[in-house]
Amino acid sequence: MTTKALITAAAAALAALALTAAAAASGPKQLAGFYLGEPSATVEYALGTGKPGDSYQSGKYRYRFVRYGKTTLLYRDERVATIDTSDPSASYRGVQVGDRIPLGECHKLPKGGVGDAPSRTFGPCVRVYRGMRYYPGYFTWVGRTKTLAYTLTVDRGAVTAINLAKK
Repeated sequence: MTTKALITAAAAALAALALTAAAAASGPKQLAGFYLGEPSATVEYALGTGKPGDSYQSGKYRYRFVRYGKTTLLYRDERVATIDTSDPSASYRGVQVGDRIPLGECHKLPKGGVGDAPSRTFGPCVRVYRGMRYYPGYFTWVGRTKTLAYTLTVDRGAVTAINLAKK
């Protein structure tokens, strides 16, 4: 192998590692076998058309809902933008539908709250689990990364649904 070929191969390997690291840093974008950003044609080729739901236009985007068993997808301009599932085999960040989440200790908030956490939203304290905040009035745990928002809906402490959405 020539020096030029070795340099080209090394550059390609480094570029692949950089892409893998960037994907890992932004967090998993897969839930219940579906991927955020996946084209609708790819999903429909593999699984059929599913059960169609509502569709609408908002600004420059076209949205449509499609249900596949216990999973509902929201397409934005024919790409998966939101995955919502109650499938017991689905898991996200190590939490599976059916798992129980401990309420955990109460982290006291100063009077009036802090930043995006006003006291009227959380009550006198905020509860945190694996980087998610608990919203008691909505029975949900909510977490965010730079590119994703994820929600775990609970009933008596057990996860009943997981929602994963692109920001």
